[in-house]
Amino acid sequence: MLYTWDMRRRHCYSLLAQAAGLWGALALPAGAQSEMPLITVPLEALQWLMAVASVVLGALGSWGLNIVRGRLKFFIGDQRFDPWLRSLFGLLQGGVWFAALWLAAGNLKGLDPLRSQVALLLGGVADFLVGVWQVPVLTIDKTRFPLGTLLLLLVLAFAVFWASRLSAVVLKRFVLSRFNLTIGSQEAIATVCNYVISAVGYILLLQLAGIDLGSIAILLGVIGLGVGFALQNLARNFISGLVLLIERPVQVGDYIVIDNKDGVVESVNLRAATLRRFDGSRLIVPNTLLVDQQVLNWSTAENRARLSLEVLVRGSGDPEVVTETLLKIASEERRVLTNPVPEVIFRGWRELGMLFELWAWCGTPKEQLRIKSALYYKIDAELRERGVELAFLEYGQPWQMLPNGTTPMSMQQPNGRN
Repeated sequence: MLYTWDMRRRHCYSLLAQAAGLWGALALPAGAQSEMPLITVPLEALQWLMAVASVVLGALGSWGLNIVRGRLKFFIGDQRFDPWLRSLFGLLQGGVWFAALWLAAGNLKGLDPLRSQVALLLGGVADFLVGVWQVPVLTIDKTRFPLGTLLLLLVLAFAVFWASRLSAVVLKRFVLSRFNLTIGSQEAIATVCNYVISAVGYILLLQLAGIDLGSIAILLGVIGLGVGFALQNLARNFISGLVLLIERPVQVGDYIVIDNKDGVVESVNLRAATLRRFDGSRLIVPNTLLVDQQVLNWSTAENRARLSLEVLVRGSGDPEVVTETLLKIASEERRVLTNPVPEVIFRGWRELGMLFELWAWCGTPKEQLRIKSALYYKIDAELRERGVELAFLEYGQPWQMLPNGTTPMSMQQPNGRN
């Protein structure tokens, strides 16, 4: 039987309840002042049992936090949050272990001196941090901000940043996925939601800090004039990103070709888009290139692409046999669409023979190179089997383009030499 998440959670809750019950059962007779206890247990043994129970309770609490972190990781489904989840739950687990060890040490009288020294040390550290917390370090609009307030604002700003991103992930995964929307539309809506939540959160933080937004706007205007020329490209990419999010000529999941580089759009941000290439690499494309340059988008509403395969045969071959063979091979390839039907175009005579072109359509534009490769293998084998001789360059002749700008399918010689 599989050990599912629900079974693990119930098991964890059961162990926590048993450990808490054990700890309570041990603590009750230790604190009771009854003259005639029902069970006589040596005090030292009872204290040791309570210390062990505290450590066990801490271990179970740490294990429970691990389970909660795993559930959150599965719920979010975005690897970008994994480092922050590990850090957050690492701090929580450290706190649980500290509380468990502190409680265990409190039940062992021999550790009272060490416990007192640690308490004094922690008290001194706390007093020092409180003093540093209240030191004023910044004045904005006649408002003095202590160091503690600035740190708190930074933590809240960081929380707003990740809360907005998490909200976008949850919206896209659990709300937008239920509607009949394309992946690109879901990504665009989630991105806009992310920026709106971030903007509202930061404005509320500034108001909470008592900062006048009018003075901030003036300050940002002055800074913008100073660095505007240095950040022209960044501003252009930002505006182009807004255009891409609104018009959506390129969406997440589209297979595009730009500047002779192809790939699948993985994300469209306000500065640049990320393409996932077929060799596993990631190509960062500035948004201005997607707006200003010509982009070939294969992911249209029809989602199909035409394949063009050129075949050069000797002049002694029969054109009807070549045409029949090419159509037969195209019809047998399962990845080639039957509508539109494949066609063979006789392009005429060249220096080395007759040039044919096979037109076939596929429903997966991202796979067109693999489909063409498979068709070429079958064409070569089938034509050789039917006695049709392919045209090649003579051995020792330098490589050159054919008169119409095309190239032969292969440079292999009939005798097998290259």
